[in-house]
Order: sequence, then structure tokens, then C-alpha cells
Amino acid sequence: MTRKQSGRHTDQLFIWNAEHHLTESVSTRNGTEQRTTYGYDAFGRRSWKRDAFGITRFIWEGNRLLSEVRGSRQHLWMYEDDSFAPLAQISLQQGGTEHEAQVNWYHNDVSGLLCELTGADGSVVWCAVYRARGNTLRIEQAAGENAEPVYQPLRYQGQYFGAETGLLYNRFRDYDPDAGRFVSQDPIGLAGGVNL
Repeated sequence: MTRKQSGRHTDQLFIWNAEHHLTESVSTRNGTEQRTTYGYDAFGRRSWKRDAFGITRFIWEGNRLLSEVRGSRQHLWMYEDDSFAPLAQISLQQGGTEHEAQVNWYHNDVSGLLCELTGADGSVVWCAVYRARGNTLRIEQAAGENAEPVYQPLRYQGQYFGAETGLLYNRFRDYDPDAGRFVSQDPIGLAGGVNL
């Protein structure tokens, strides 16, 4: 897929390289254009994305996303051993101390879908309800005068939600939950089955 239209007011253009990696997305919503470019390391893992507001860097441990850094903010993810099932998210500001880090704990359903994040006191700080193909029906965050918005880009195990595209990055290709299909070619070609 190279172009996607959502309703009458949103148009998206996707540009891919020869390795079937998304290298640029251009989203136009109500006449306002947002352009994002993407870069990859020697192993084909997304290592950065850049938009008009700055650059986001990704740090990997094998095929698992370990950390994301944007500006002075860093998010770290801890996983179960030899798994893509996340256990905790640690968020901190550059220059902050370990006492200032915000730790949230993941709660998954039986299929591995991330449903809730709870804070140190056990209260739910982020909750999602999903449709059948993986797009979110509703996301709720903790309310209150001291509640900060929780950044939570992980979805199914191994998936990273790109808010700028609405696509789920699966390390080797991207999935569109609105269409219920992968939008880039399977890197193993015909051996991957009919959903190329």
C-alpha cells in the first residue's frame, strides 16, 4: 500500500525502500501536512524517526525494542525472559534520578494483547479496548489533577504503534489495523503464505 484515505479529511502517503522498509510517511489531515522520515540499522531494525518536532531514537536488544529516546525523555521496556511479553515500562527525564523514574506494570490478556498499565500503587493508569483486527476502540488514562498522560506505544507482543501513521510496526513489516492486513511485503516472500 502506498496511499491510504480515511474519511474525507485524511490522506496518507507511504514511501518504501528496496528492502520494503517504510522510509517516509506524509499525512495530510484537514489540509495540514505532517511528514515523518524513518531510518534503519544494518539489521533492518528501525533506529530512528524524524518529524517537524524532532527525532526519536530506538534502541534494540535483538528483535525486542528496549528503549525509545526523544529529546530529554526516555522510555525503557523490560520483558519476560526469551519473550516479547512486556513486564514493565520505565519512563524518565534526562538528568533525573532513579527516584524520579515512573515505573508502570503491564497486564496482558491470554492472547498477549496489552490491556492495562498499572502504577506503583496498583491503580490503572492506562487501559485499552481493541477491535477484532487490533485497532483501538477506546484508550483511557488515569484522571485527576496530578495525573500525567501515559505514553504507551506497545500493542500486541512485538508491535509498536506509530501515532503518525496509525500503523503497527512489527519489526519486519507494518500492519494496518483499520484494513486488518499487512501493508508491506513479507520479507520471506512466497514462503510467508498468501498475505504477502
